[in-house]
Amino acid sequence: MVLAHDVQSLFDDAKNLHQFALKIAGEGDLRDAAEKAWCAVNRATTALVLAKTDVRPERSPQVTDGLAYLADDDFRLVDLTNAYFAYQGRLHGRYFYDGKLDSPSTVTSEINRVGNYIQEAERWAEG
Repeated sequence: MVLAHDVQSLFDDAKNLHQFALKIAGEGDLRDAAEKAWCAVNRATTALVLAKTDVRPERSPQVTDGLAYLADDDFRLVDLTNAYFAYQGRLHGRYFYDGKLDSPSTVTSEINRVGNYIQEAERWAEG
């Protein structure tokens, strides 16, 4: 059985990671900030999957699969799912792994928008 405390703890961690990402982005370390922002997205999605399935995904592929299964059951989650995959590709892949930081303002904007993703995931977890 899922405890509300477990879900809230994951969301709190996601928010803290996002705040840290914003801090280090402000200090100029966009590459690490992008990865921390991706971790915040992943943590918020872990919380959502746990809240909806009573199963806590332990690894990123399980988080991805869990979100995809939820979206299969409820088409209204498609926008959140699309955002998840976009963040995975850009924050985690392009900016962090590939180091493609040619547009700092775009990277910073995406890191800022992660807060909206966390709020949306939390709303879905509660509903």
